[in-house]
Amino acid sequence: MSHLRGGPKAWTLVVGEVVALAVMVIVTTSIFTAADAARLVAGMVVAYLVPRFILARSRWLTAAAQWLLLAVALALSCYAIVSIEQWTVAVGHTLEMPLLHNDDNGYYSWALAHYDGRCPVPKIPFKGLPLFMLAMWKVLGVSVVWPIALNLMFTLITIVMTGKLAVRLLSRHFTTLRPSTIATLAMLVVPFFGFFISQDLRIQKEAGCGLGLVLVGYALAGFNGVTTHSKRQWWLMVATFVTGCLILAMVRTNFVYFAVIGAAMMAVACKCMHWKKSSLLALTALAIAVGFSLLFSYSFGQQYRTVDGGDAMARAFKIGIVQQPYVALVGDYFHYPEWKRLLLLPVTAAVQYIIPFPWIYDGADCSLLSVMPRLRLMWYAVGGLCMFYYLYVAIVHHRGSNMGMWAWWPAAIFLIIAFITGGAVSRYILPLQPLFAVIALFVVLQVRSGNYRRSFVAWLIVYTFVMIALLIVCYHIQVSYLDSLNEYYRLKALKHI
Repeated sequence: MSHLRGGPKAWTLVVGEVVALAVMVIVTTSIFTAADAARLVAGMVVAYLVPRFILARSRWLTAAAQWLLLAVALALSCYAIVSIEQWTVAVGHTLEMPLLHNDDNGYYSWALAHYDGRCPVPKIPFKGLPLFMLAMWKVLGVSVVWPIALNLMFTLITIVMTGKLAVRLLSRHFTTLRPSTIATLAMLVVPFFGFFISQDLRIQKEAGCGLGLVLVGYALAGFNGVTTHSKRQWWLMVATFVTGCLILAMVRTNFVYFAVIGAAMMAVACKCMHWKKSSLLALTALAIAVGFSLLFSYSFGQQYRTVDGGDAMARAFKIGIVQQPYVALVGDYFHYPEWKRLLLLPVTAAVQYIIPFPWIYDGADCSLLSVMPRLRLMWYAVGGLCMFYYLYVAIVHHRGSNMGMWAWWPAAIFLIIAFITGGAVSRYILPLQPLFAVIALFVVLQVRSGNYRRSFVAWLIVYTFVMIALLIVCYHIQVSYLDSLNEYYRLKALKHI
């Protein structure tokens, strides 16, 4: 560790950070005014320093992990700067009043309306993210930079916590590997989730949800295969779990119920060992969910309707033009009885898994902002590994050679979201992807150790061919539908008007 604290390699990292800072200064000053560039650089630097501090406090700290975090932070900062430029300078707007659309615009407008009343108050279900913006603006002034920097910080912390989660879950299974190797490999996967990253660097809730879930998952992993906890370990678990629940409650209150489910699952798995502790965490999460629902006027009637379906859900989901082929396939999903929606779960889960399709955009639009959300290959790779885990490793092999009850928690959340939304909103599963990355890494390391190699190769071949065939079929369905529309609706579907 000494070479990281003050030796030559530590100085090399500092030089790298200075170079990265210089790159950001050059990029921002070439696009924005000096004052705006200074705000951008300051926001990106702070967004990097906080996760860097968390990483530096980790016992498995290595130069490789630090360089990885720096490289990811620089790449995501440049992507964020390009995004902000597209919302402001490129369209004749300012950093104070960017040109935003959809949910981004709603959250930004809500914060502006409560800051100085310059616009009407839009109706939004969850007010946590706008409240974060409002608090920052009271101190730093109105600018689109601050919420983007906040989400960048959340994303980088999520990457670091994914490494810590992997160490906590996998170290006891792979004792010949250094924890630092496991952590770095897990951290390396997350930045390649293109859709996850592109949504995290918008004014959306996904960054906060991702951080909240990985914190909850890290706390719950403390029950996995552990016989005793010291007082310090227990209170750290409680603090991490509560912090994750509070973040989830702020940005998307109904996601706290997933923490309740996770703690309840661990209580069942722990049996006589830790069931009291995990039950206490479940009750704590439930209290947070109820408290924030009352605070944000998120009525329990609304929450029930979310599960029950009906007209409100039908209007909220599957109304886009490009989704009409799917509507024709599943019919009036939100008015079906619960048993019929459960029978359709394999279909809705499959659609949720593979969307958004990259071909819903016109090929002429090749900007960075449009290409990033299409990069789903890492998700398909991780998903294939996780399916192998659930269909083979967790069922065929005994308890000691798998990840126990914890691994079923993200799968349960995935299926719940598919059931509630009809599989039409893949954005809601993005916060789960770091959790699935750890499960995929478990499979890779098991195969590397010589376990289930023949079964894995057979699965890999079948999965690859099925995915290719499925995507080809979906492509032709989508293109045929778009070709059947008149010019106006075709351009609207392709987001050109």
